[in-house]
Amino acid sequence: MCPSALSVRTALARFRQAQLEEGKVKERRPFLASECSELPKAEKWRRQIISEISKKVAQIQNVTQRQQHVGYLLKHGGHFESSLNHPS
Repeated sequence: MCPSALSVRTALARFRQAQLEEGKVKERRPFLASECSELPKAEKWRRQIISEISKKVAQIQNVTQRQQHVGYLLKHGGHFESSLNHPS
């Protein structure tokens, strides 16, 4: 590891430790739902997960629309190429 990467790593560790001491660290979502025993926190994590899912679905739909548009353009480009190759 190069010295600059090591110094960045130690600076990050010092920053993280200072945040822990000040109590500014965000609470992390538990990996398993069974680890969460408080209802308000469980609802919070559920809302967060649903929000993430909806964002990903929107991204997928956007990609699908782009692919359809590219197919549309290729199809019409092919029509023009064939008309140029075989003029009437």
